[in-house]
Amino acid sequence: PLSPHPHDVDVKALTRVAFRDVSFHDWFNPYVAYAFQEEVINGFGDWTFHPSDSATRAEVLRMAYAAAAEGITIQDPPQSGFADVPPSHWSFLLVADAASKHFIEGEPCPFRSTAPCFFPDRPVSRAEALKMLSSLFGVNPSPSSIARVMNVPASEQLTFPDVWPDDWFEPYVRWMANSQLGAGRLPSGIESGQRLIRGYPDGFFRPNSLVNRAEMAKIVVNTMLYCRTGPSLQNCNTNARADGLLEAKV
Repeated sequence: PLSPHPHDVDVKALTRVAFRDVSFHDWFNPYVAYAFQEEVINGFGDWTFHPSDSATRAEVLRMAYAAAAEGITIQDPPQSGFADVPPSHWSFLLVADAASKHFIEGEPCPFRSTAPCFFPDRPVSRAEALKMLSSLFGVNPSPSSIARVMNVPASEQLTFPDVWPDDWFEPYVRWMANSQLGAGRLPSGIESGQRLIRGYPDGFFRPNSLVNRAEMAKIVVNTMLYCRTGPSLQNCNTNARADGLLEAKV
């Protein structure tokens, strides 16, 4: 389970020995450090994290599974359900399990296939990342579900000129932009009151922009902490650690 007292450990100090390319002064240090402490992320064999690299769809799915403590329960699937995720791919079991639980959906393949494609190695967009996280934390796009989890007053809620009401990703952007961390026990370096996500200084959200690994660490950690300090999230599973995922290089 998640650490009961995250502020009791100076998580920022962890990255000084964990990753050679994460400085104590980097803005993303506390998020990477906490995610590392909670085994939501790990690095590469040379003790680096590659914070500026784009996160892939499979990597974000793995982070979301670990953050929500969702275990892989599928048994010996013959196929993943996607034409581009064969048994030889590191994310095969993860993707197959997510597909069986309807956490993810496919897209038409660029080649002839009766099955859809997942594009596991494609860099993930901001909109795609929010949908994966929301799915794993039990937040569906229905108006009642979105209203239940937001805690920012209506008068203070954010909207973005490039996110329209009929966009498929609008509910995910709306709840995460209008939910903020409470004043409970938070890891060192992570401030209460911040929104789970924010837009850019020009006021736009840019849903199709890519997310790098440092940015993804912040979004994942904020969502984990909100699940513990914000209003109760129905179906928020923090009782089990995802099995068989921690060896993946995410």
